[in-house]
Amino acid sequence: MIMRKETIQAFRDVLRRIYAKENYERYCKICKGTSNGDEERIWECCKAFWPNDCLQSTLDIEKYMPNPLLDDATANDYIKELIDLLDKLGWK
Repeated sequence: MIMRKETIQAFRDVLRRIYAKENYERYCKICKGTSNGDEERIWECCKAFWPNDCLQSTLDIEKYMPNPLLDDATANDYIKELIDLLDKLGWK
C-alpha cells in the first residue's frame, strides 16, 4: 500500500500549481470555504493527501509527505481528478 515516489512527486506538482502566484486568489477562496462545487472537490481531494497528524504537515512542497494510509492507485485517481478540475476551471 505504499505510495510510489512518482505519485508523491505528481501530487507535489499539483500543489505547485495550486500554490502558484497566479492562482493565489483562487486558492484563498477555497481555503475560506467560499467556492463552487468543483473548487470544493479540489479541497476534498487535497484533504485525502493530508497526513493523519497535521503537526507533520509542512508548507515546503519538496518535504511534503502525503497520508501514509492513502494507497497509490487511489492517490493517482485523486491526482487525475485534481488536474482535470484545475484545467476545467482555467487554473494556470
